[in-house]
Amino acid sequence: MLVTVEELGQSDLYPEIISKITRGSDTEAELQLATAEDIVKGYISKYDLVALFGNSTTQPIVESLSIKRIIKTIAAWFLIKRANPNVNTELFYDDYKNAIKWLEDVQAGKINLQLPYCTDAMPGVSDANDGVYFNSLPKQTNFF
Repeated sequence: MLVTVEELGQSDLYPEIISKITRGSDTEAELQLATAEDIVKGYISKYDLVALFGNSTTQPIVESLSIKRIIKTIAAWFLIKRANPNVNTELFYDDYKNAIKWLEDVQAGKINLQLPYCTDAMPGVSDANDGVYFNSLPKQTNFF
């Protein structure tokens, strides 16, 4: 995963709050972080996800603090939805809505992250990060 439970505890939720919500188990927090990461990947799939997130054999080669921030925001919302000891849920819900809006703007091309594009999924697209993206289906011939 791109974001660890320790990183989440250093920025969005205090470690003791995470411990209360998860009852001392990091597994629940890791599950929410993995879910948030999957949501983010769905929105930014036109970028090179292996370069950003890595995989089982490769470490990430590009660091994006904004992507990490969005993952932490979404994961924090998912955690406090489970149980909210001493946390202002409205503040976190507003952050969650803003994070999703930001991801929608990235997906729509309104925000260019200056990250490498996934060239495997888009033949003919260079890594120029010029903000132009197009795609089409292969030509089909139908007979009746």
